[in-house]
Amino acid sequence: MYLPRKKALRLIKKSYRFFTKRAELQQAGKSLITYSHFVSSLGNPNKALSYILQAEGLLINKQMGQHMFLVNKAVISMHMGIFDDSIWNFLDIAEMSARVSYDKLAIQICKLVWLIENDNCNNCEPILQKILEYTDLEPDKAIVSAAYYDVYYYYSLNGQKEIADKYKMQAQELEEWCPIVKAKFHNYIDKEYAFVLNKKWVLFYLEYWTYDLLY
Repeated sequence: MYLPRKKALRLIKKSYRFFTKRAELQQAGKSLITYSHFVSSLGNPNKALSYILQAEGLLINKQMGQHMFLVNKAVISMHMGIFDDSIWNFLDIAEMSARVSYDKLAIQICKLVWLIENDNCNNCEPILQKILEYTDLEPDKAIVSAAYYDVYYYYSLNGQKEIADKYKMQAQELEEWCPIVKAKFHNYIDKEYAFVLNKKWVLFYLEYWTYDLLY
């Protein structure tokens, strides 16, 4: 069960302050990653970028999960309309250390969108193959629905209606798990997702899902 984003934002900020007061800076950094995600998706990517850089500083000594910063900086930048070579470099470096299918899938979704926005669809085939490989492995239905949506969007752009319809159907089968995809298919604007719904594609952020045990 998920809280409304604005309400969740207040609780995440409270979590960040809780850990900061206790000098648990790595835990504070984890909270700040999630906070930056919500701030960006609610329509303030500039602030979100400053928060993700701050989180990166707090977690600089934590080797595990460093690719999250690269992916999230790429996602935030693309939401700001930035699609230069630095974004692809972020994703390339992140790909080298990503270990779980969720993270790998998020990276390939970003790469597909980057290629589309740079009118470089001739190089999409290897990315599409990886996306479909990771959707078969990934149990999280929200990101899988988003992946199928972006594959549908790619084939629609290329005029391959039959293939596009196949992936549209697969995205729709899982749309209840992904409010952004559902809103896109049913042409309504959810206030919580209004900023990201203005984009033609769907991207996913990465976050820590666990906190360390504190004694």
